[in-house]
Amino acid sequence: MKIAIIRRDIGNYSETFVRKNIECVNAGRTVVIANKLADNPAWVPACPTLYLANFPRQLRPYAAHAFLVRHGVRGAVCEFLDYAIEWAPLFKRLRMPYLALGHGYDIGRSSRRYPDYQKSLLALGSAQKIIVPCNYGKEVLIQKTQFEPGFVESIPVGIDLGAFQFPKLEREGNKFIFVGRFVEKKSPIYMLMAFYHATRVVPDIELDCIGDGPLMPAAKQLVRCLGIEKKVRFLGIKPHDAVLAAIRNARATIQHSITADNGDMETMPLSIQESLASGTPAIVTDHGGLPEIVKDGATGYIVPERDFIAMAARIVRMAKLDPVSYRTLQTNCIKEAVRFDYKIRISRIESLLGV
Repeated sequence: MKIAIIRRDIGNYSETFVRKNIECVNAGRTVVIANKLADNPAWVPACPTLYLANFPRQLRPYAAHAFLVRHGVRGAVCEFLDYAIEWAPLFKRLRMPYLALGHGYDIGRSSRRYPDYQKSLLALGSAQKIIVPCNYGKEVLIQKTQFEPGFVESIPVGIDLGAFQFPKLEREGNKFIFVGRFVEKKSPIYMLMAFYHATRVVPDIELDCIGDGPLMPAAKQLVRCLGIEKKVRFLGIKPHDAVLAAIRNARATIQHSITADNGDMETMPLSIQESLASGTPAIVTDHGGLPEIVKDGATGYIVPERDFIAMAARIVRMAKLDPVSYRTLQTNCIKEAVRFDYKIRISRIESLLGV
């Protein structure tokens, strides 16, 4: 028996959770169906993969059907709700059990900009379940669709806790870190404004930014305008090991997430989960699933969305925290991180598909 992992594009560096499903669900006995391989892919599936973009549009359902039958697929995991909607009719014809996995964009997608989306979501009533990463996302989705609460499950995507055994708690200097795409929902502009105001109180702090995206040029321009070029480094996209090393050396992770104009929102960012597992506190906004990761005053700080002055104050507080109080935050972080074991989600997916 094999399980199909279905995703519109495959190989994006920021979507490590897709790769984890391919490699771990059903002990890696999986196949992949994707529209295409991402531009400049960070990875390529090692298992049998069907790229639908290689076929004329009208032949793609036939190609997918033949691929699933040939590989003896008995269940499917479809990443992102908007794509799962397109696949629901085929799964129904094949009488194949499937799970629809939702994330920030497709959960929060604006009804104003996509007026038929909420009605389209009802097609997913044929799924075994809809799985989302956080309780906030579950509430939003149920409100939009009126699905029964039991039909939508909240399970964090999770991280590999084996990579965080015996974390080093000592930190050198006063370096903060941001990890993520430079896109509207991550709000790097608000984050940089907060950091700038913090430097006016604590001049020796530094910030490393890992990631890339459409807002990178604006972020670099802002840093130049604020005159903090020597305090902020833009490191671009880095391998996962390098990202973890940077998180482990930081005093705290910063993320000023907001709800984007198109409805895109955060659910449970892996970088913040990895931060806690590393013993690195986080300073985040009261947004999406972030308060389900960070406990204000215990594992970091939470501030209102778009309030960069409040975030600046928390950066200052973190920078000035005495050693005993800071070590308490770190210890709390490590204890809380056990909630984010990716194996919990994998096990539940397998159970629902009868593996």
